[in-house]
Amino acid sequence: DTMKSDGVRSRLVARDFKGGDKDRDDLFAATPPLESKRLLISRAATRVNGKLIRKLLFIDAKKAHLNPECKEDVYIQLPDEAKGGPGKCGKLNFWLYGFRPAAQAWENHYAEKFEESGFVRGDACAVIFYHPERDLSCAVHGDDFTFCGEEGDLKWITEKMSEWFEIKVRATLGPDPGDDKEVVILGRTVKWKSWGIEWEADEKHRKLLMEKFGYDEKTKPLNHNGENADHQDEEEWEKEKLGKEESTEFRGAAARLNFLSQDSPELMYPAKEISTEMANPVRGGWKRLKKISRFLRGREAVIWEFPWQDECREVHAYGDSDWGGRRGSRKSTSGGLVMLGKHCIKTWSTTQGAVALSSAEAEFYAMIEAVVRAKGVLNVMKEIGFVIAESIQLFTDSSAAKSFVSRRGLGKMKHLEIRDLWLQREVGLGKVIVSKVDGPRNPADLMTKFLKRWEIELRLKLMGIRVKWNDNLNIDDQINSLLCR
Repeated sequence: DTMKSDGVRSRLVARDFKGGDKDRDDLFAATPPLESKRLLISRAATRVNGKLIRKLLFIDAKKAHLNPECKEDVYIQLPDEAKGGPGKCGKLNFWLYGFRPAAQAWENHYAEKFEESGFVRGDACAVIFYHPERDLSCAVHGDDFTFCGEEGDLKWITEKMSEWFEIKVRATLGPDPGDDKEVVILGRTVKWKSWGIEWEADEKHRKLLMEKFGYDEKTKPLNHNGENADHQDEEEWEKEKLGKEESTEFRGAAARLNFLSQDSPELMYPAKEISTEMANPVRGGWKRLKKISRFLRGREAVIWEFPWQDECREVHAYGDSDWGGRRGSRKSTSGGLVMLGKHCIKTWSTTQGAVALSSAEAEFYAMIEAVVRAKGVLNVMKEIGFVIAESIQLFTDSSAAKSFVSRRGLGKMKHLEIRDLWLQREVGLGKVIVSKVDGPRNPADLMTKFLKRWEIELRLKLMGIRVKWNDNLNIDDQINSLLCR
């Protein structure tokens, strides 16, 4: 596998042949949703009978793709170092990095080991596992294994995995003095504090975006995360298409912003809007991306907080929309989030497919999106070991939309598709309970439009997310006055 020379580590990697991939089901390898990691953190931060008994274990599998046997006839051209001689090639006994079926073979390999040891493999997500007898949860991302359970069970699975393949125990986070208090997982920093657990994204993406536009500590930050783009009112030079190299740079920066937004709800709407311009980048898109990056100058970090809490069985989903956000398409945006007690688990911002003819219709579509995504979170929670209520608590700030889903039939919105009335049935059966929330206290508003800094911080506070700013501007009094209304 590896060879070392003069302190340099190298690995034999193959380059697979491409062709006929449309019917190659063996190329698929599952990836757990990011909320599965947050759910494990939430589970560790949940008291059982008033006590914290669960810890977090992080394990890396070494040389992961080299473990599963290659049961096909696969041959490789040998490197010169192998000294195979002319006219000879190698036949694989185990899979090698670079072969596209290797990822799925690795997934099937460890899944089989887990199931033999008493774990139940998830149906909604094939790389989530739960051991019902030991109350041990696991989510796997490639060769990264994250477990949540009691100390004895974590030691048990560590010993088991060390028998299967080479592993590296990266950290065991917990409350005891001998436990680790910090670890980096998938580029995110997870910290065990005296009051709870923190989750913070890698700041390098923020820094790289700022560097691309020449921003440094002397740059004055913006107090809003972007401006509403009206493409019809753009100057002619802003509509000019970017060249090939500039387009590549724009797409790279937009993709970086999109990745950063996974852990930054205040960037989800701006990232979504910028992403719509990736197909045909224009000069105005650079201008808008530059403004968002300048906002990052003042926003140093966004930290998700998971304070200790008692067991919570109700999932709260918040939905909101911005009716006809862009003058060009006049499509609306659906924004929302899922909360488990004080813990924010998932956020989103998506453009609605249909053009809504009223604000109530746009809010109705946003509510459908919120319930669908909340059900997805519920499925993951069940497969991780949560004991939860079957109903979803849905919050909206639209009285008209709340009234519409609480009855049966199309009413005045006769142009709706019949399939969209699914939510009415869910409400009628008691599977979804709809409640009204005041507009300023609806955190889902953050994912539907560009906002000012104090508006952003207010909504993040409602989500249990803390912001680290780079200046001393005090806006707490303004926020607290609104929270006390």
